[in-house]
Amino acid sequence: MQTVCFLVPPEADGLPAKVFLRRFTPVTARLLIACKRMPGGITRWGETLRTIDPVRTGDEIVLQFPPDRTQTQTESAVPLSIVWENDSVWVVDKPYHTVVYPTPGHDFDSLAQSFAAYQRQQGGMAAFRPLYRLDKDTSGLLVLGKDRFSTAALAQKIEKRYLAVCEGVLTWPGRIEKPIGLKPGSRIQRCCGQGQYALTEYVPLAHDDTYTLLQCRIYTGRTHQIRVHMASIGHPLAGDDLYGGHLVCIQRQALHCWRVDIPPVQGGRTEHVVAPIPDDMCRAFPHIFDCFDKKGEFLCLP
Repeated sequence: MQTVCFLVPPEADGLPAKVFLRRFTPVTARLLIACKRMPGGITRWGETLRTIDPVRTGDEIVLQFPPDRTQTQTESAVPLSIVWENDSVWVVDKPYHTVVYPTPGHDFDSLAQSFAAYQRQQGGMAAFRPLYRLDKDTSGLLVLGKDRFSTAALAQKIEKRYLAVCEGVLTWPGRIEKPIGLKPGSRIQRCCGQGQYALTEYVPLAHDDTYTLLQCRIYTGRTHQIRVHMASIGHPLAGDDLYGGHLVCIQRQALHCWRVDIPPVQGGRTEHVVAPIPDDMCRAFPHIFDCFDKKGEFLCLP
């Protein structure tokens, strides 16, 4: 059972409890409903508080969240690599060719099942709560919420930096602001020019005569966003044959979620976590990755 306490600030004085919790805290509508269904799920100074009751400055509002359900008993062929954690999240390093959730053909090698196996080994029963998704053949950092409240508080607040190797030479930073949607006639492939707003920024870090190493930041989380945007400017990712890349040096898209910035849930500082560069990318492009050490830290600034 998780318990979270909030103090009512002066600017919330007189507001209904529901309005205070939704406007001044990270509590989502779904979490609030879950608390309402529990006996003693919402209290003020130890007494039950209805969501329609007004709150007063200095009130101590306590929420209790229901426990997670027991994880399904399945085995996983993929070990879970946890590179960092605090009281709110785990940060795992996802290998390429690994799906986040089970799909046909990947019934026993998903990250979700790896996490369930880890929880059983640790005697825990936390639910699998990824704060975003990575494509099957994109490697790198995935942040998992440890509980309902932390997951809600951090939703859409994790800043991600990707390393990508594109075909061709780019020497100046760029910004790609094009909508992304499904390509007509396809259930998988995306294209620019229609669909939802999407924004990607990139900074070249190194290049040779054929490829450029980029640091990419996305401000929207569209499916295949970096892959589609880079292909749209004539620089598809190496190995990304779905969007025009070639399978010469690497057999999957050269895309790695390299760094995440994790803000505090309740007080504290933003944490910065980096992942090592995958072996297949280092082997394929040794000269443009020599600015990183084995831990994934910069040896020199771009």
